[in-house]
This record gives sequence, C-alpha cells and structure tokens, in this order.
Amino acid sequence: MSPRTLQSRVLALTGAGILIATAAVSLLSRQSLLALEARVRAEQRNTAQITAGVIARDVMADLDVLNEAIWRSEFAAAARSMRLGDGICRADQAGRAIVCAPEALAWRMANPLLAASVREATATQRPVVSPFVAQADGTFDAVATVPMPAADRRAGAMVAVIARNGSWLRNLLTTGDDMALTLDVVREKDSGTIRIAGTPWSIVATETTEAAETIQAFRRRSLWFAPSIAAVALLLAWGLVLSIQRPVNALTAAAERIAAGNLIEPVPGGGDEIGRLGTALDNMRVRLKTSIEEVNRANAVLERRVEERTSQLQRLLGKVISAQEDERRRVARELHDETSQVLAALGMALHHADAMSPERMRELEAFIDRMHEGLHRVIVNLRPPAIDDLGLAAAIDAFAAAQLRRAGINVRCELGTLQDRRVDPAIEIALFRVVQEAVLNIVRHSGATSVAIEGGLTAGRLWIEIEDDGRGFDPASIAPDDSTLRGIGLVGMRERMELLGGRFEVESAPGEGTRVHVDVRVTS
Repeated sequence: MSPRTLQSRVLALTGAGILIATAAVSLLSRQSLLALEARVRAEQRNTAQITAGVIARDVMADLDVLNEAIWRSEFAAAARSMRLGDGICRADQAGRAIVCAPEALAWRMANPLLAASVREATATQRPVVSPFVAQADGTFDAVATVPMPAADRRAGAMVAVIARNGSWLRNLLTTGDDMALTLDVVREKDSGTIRIAGTPWSIVATETTEAAETIQAFRRRSLWFAPSIAAVALLLAWGLVLSIQRPVNALTAAAERIAAGNLIEPVPGGGDEIGRLGTALDNMRVRLKTSIEEVNRANAVLERRVEERTSQLQRLLGKVISAQEDERRRVARELHDETSQVLAALGMALHHADAMSPERMRELEAFIDRMHEGLHRVIVNLRPPAIDDLGLAAAIDAFAAAQLRRAGINVRCELGTLQDRRVDPAIEIALFRVVQEAVLNIVRHSGATSVAIEGGLTAGRLWIEIEDDGRGFDPASIAPDDSTLRGIGLVGMRERMELLGGRFEVESAPGEGTRVHVDVRVTS
C-alpha cells in the first residue's frame, strides 16, 4: 500500500493517535489504580488502628469490671456490664471455674489452654489476656483474667470469657464490602497487622476476595486496554476509509470522464458532503454540456452567417463592379449624348467661323452652356462638391432640387437643423448616397408628384426621411436579383447603414407612397 494514499494516511494517523491516547489513558489508569491501592491500604491500616484502639479500650474496661467484681459477692450484675466478655467466672488457682454468670460459661473454661492462662495470672498476680484458642465446637475463645489478692482466703481469679465471634467484636470488625478485619495472634514480622495494646491479639486488615479479584481483573484488563482500543479504532478507521474512499473514487472517475470529454454519464450524488460534491460536479457537467452545445450551435449559426455574409459580400462586390460599370456607361453616355455632340457642333461652327453671324454666336454660346451643364451633372453624380464645401444638408438640397425638379416633381427639403452641422465625412457620404439612391428610385419608379425630405439631430442620432406620394410597392416582394439587379439598390442602402451601425427602414404599400427612414449615432 502506498504511503501517500488516503487510506494509509487515515489508518496510520488514526491508529497512532488512538494508540497513543489509549496508552496514555491506560498508563494514567494504572497509576491511578496503584495510587488507589496505596490509599486503600492506608485506609485499611487506619481503620485497623482505630478498631484496635477501641478493642484495647474495651478490654481495659472489662478488666476494670473484673477488678470491681472481686469485691462483690454477687457478680451477675457485673457480668451484664461487660463489653467484650460473654460473662464472668470465678476460678480457683488451678484455673477451674467455681461459679459462672451465666452458668453455660463453665464448659468453655475447661479448655486447658484457657486454664493455663488463669494459672499464669494467679501465679504472677497481674491481669492476663489469653490468645484465642479453638473449642470443641469450632469456636474460638479467650479469657481476660484478674487475680484475687494472694491474702484473700478465696485465692483464685475473676475471669471474663470472650468469644472471637461475639456480637460486640463482630460489630467492631464489620466493615464495607471491600475490606475485612480479623482478630489474630501477634505476628511481629508482619507489618500489615495492628497489635492491640494489652493483649496478645492483632488486627489484620485485608481486601475481601471479591474486591481483590476485581482489582486483579482490572490490572489484567488494563494491559490489553490500549491494544484493544487501538484495534477497534483501526477497524473503525478502515470502515471510515472505505466509506469515504468509495464515493471519492467514484467522483474521481467521474471527473476523469468529464476531463476526457465524456459529458453523457451522470455523476452520482447524495445528501452528505461527498454526495453534495457529486451533485455540484454533476451540475457543472450539465452546465458544461449545455454550454458546449450552445457554443456549437453558436458556431454553426456563426458559420452560416459567415457564409451568408461572404455570399453577400460577393454579391455586393458584384454590385459594386456593376455599379461602377453602370456609372461608367452613364458617364460615357452622357459624355457621348451631350458633351461630344455639343463639342462636334461647336467644332463645325468654329470651322465656319469666318461666316459667323450674331445668331450663330448665340447658338455656340448655348452649346457651351449645355456642355457645361452636362459636365457639372456628371461631376455632381460622381462626387458632389457641395458635400465637401457646404456640408450634407446643402448637398442633399442641391441634388434633390436638380433631379426632382428636372423630372417635374415638387420637392420640399427641411434640413435646417443640419445646415451648420458637420459630422464624420464617411457618415456624410454614406447618408448622401442613400438619399441619392432613394431620389433616383423616385424618379425612375415611383410616378410621384411631390417629395418631402426632412432631417434632424435627436438624442445623439442624425436622421433623414424621404417620403413620396407615388404608387408604392410591397417591400417584402422585392427580392434581390443579381441577374437583373432588381432590389440591389435597397440592399446597398441597407448595407451602407449597417456598416455605420445605423438603421434603414422602408415603409410602403401599393398605392400609398413610400417612406424611407435612416438614422445613425453621431458624436458631439
């Protein structure tokens, strides 16, 4: 497995983190357990010391009761005031019970070891507390003996019989479930026992079997705690890796498909974070697919428009060439029909200049005027001088007046707001050519009797309208024909305005005249 994969990183980091954390917790738990054990032992020893002090106090109290009972003839009442002892017996010097209160104590006094303790007390003339010895019934008894004075004719001792499992001792030695206190003989070398002062007894404080087993079980389990938690964590991390790796691999494969250009297959999504990422990736795929389709459609439309524009440009080039040829033919025709004939007539007249009469001179002057007028008309059609000298409005006014009035058509020009306005020369010549074409169309095709030409400047746009009262036509029925040049003029007018970013509109209907509107944005 490569160390750079997501799976190995998650497993390594999770395992190391959990192992360190659990090891630290296990160590702290073990230290806490050891500290708790030490504290428990200290509490046990403290409890044992307190209990030993209470038992030593009660032993001394019972010895005092025995000492007082020596001087009483009736010691039954004294027996009832005993704390540890079950009763009182008067014994002889041999240790045999003479009288007991209660009487049942006599058989317990018959134990040779207990009798030996009584004899020791009478022999030494000092109180003696014996160890606990086993009785025939399996119980353990001890005696506390106070000897009578040696001068007393009743020489012997007062003895208290103490049962190790007596109710008073049993209450003192009863603790909680986690500790047990037991009475035992003194063990000098055992530091875990507490000696009871004035007695051969000691108290041993130990854990109960259940508590000891619990602690030992916890000790054993603590050794496996960290490895077990680490193993569980690794399993969980493995499951986590698989739960993340599978959808991530699916998203990676989907992204690689998208990068390779496959936008057909959907990307799986979901409600979690990775699922939302898949949904976002699928939305991106859909948008990208839509965008590519739109781009393809736009490219197709653009290619068609380029083809159409190329075709239009080719037609326009043909029209330009045809227009140039038409213009050459017209100029040639005018020069042939007007200027050349006038020049021929003028040459013949000059050839006979010696017989020139005043009438002949006036005829020659008329020829010269006609030739001048024809040349001026040719020049105006080629490039009107007024547009350069006086501006667009003056050029349109002069051209319309010359063409329409000569054709017998009334014309009204209202271009006052444009008289002193000069704009880009390219705009001026384009607008003039549009007006020129419109006027020539009126002369050739409309049959109009009057024409109105208006223009102005509104909201930064220069506009001109040409309206006639002629027979009109249906603009939709006029389709450009390259062979007959029908409709070529309208196309040329529209294209001139489109090149300038302007607008060209034609409104007409049969019998209702025609209105041509053009406008273009100009800078101040």
